Amino acid sequence: FDASPPTPVRKAIVTISDSVTQYDLPEFEPGIYLSFGNIAGIPGTEYTLTVETDGKVYTARSVMPYPPVIDSINFSQDPDDPLLFHIRLYAPESPVPGNHYFFGVFREGLNMSDNLTKLVFASDQLINGQYLFGLPVQTVEAKPGARITLQMAAIPKDFFEYSLAILRVTVYNDNPFEQAPANVPGNISGNALGFFYAYAEARETRI
Repeated sequence: FDASPPTPVRKAIVTISDSVTQYDLPEFEPGIYLSFGNIAGIPGTEYTLTVETDGKVYTARSVMPYPPVIDSINFSQDPDDPLLFHIRLYAPESPVPGNHYFFGVFREGLNMSDNLTKLVFASDQLINGQYLFGLPVQTVEAKPGARITLQMAAIPKDFFEYSLAILRVTVYNDNPFEQAPANVPGNISGNALGFFYAYAEARETRI
């Protein structure tokens, strides 16, 4: 087990491509590679991540799901904490089975769910094709009048399972006698850690 931050990979060649176009991701900060301009993915398209570094090539693939639809959101105040609000979703769930989601939340434009432990994950196993009428999907601490945005992201099944596997061996495991967890395998070749995934989202904002 090593709690220290990972060493950034410097001066790598990083690209994302589909069957037609290749996008180069230059290094903006040590180990941080970003695309130029506004690049939007196309639902149903498979994207390939390629990383070349130290004479090795790592690849991963992901198909972008189709985006969900949000009709509206509202809030209910927690009975025990006047500054905690439950976000309720009004939206049609796709009749096509096998969808997976995560729900994030922004307060005044600031991402309040910036890691796996703060996201809420769900599948359509019990709600396939139903209308979600006031379903509680996230919580946020806020003062009255704050601008709150709900993020609903359609994600690939393999990333959904990967995320739950990480949470099971970290957050959800409170057994002090359990052996140290092994690294959860991702979808990047060469036994590299991490996961590459494409997702499509909808957002709804309300004060």
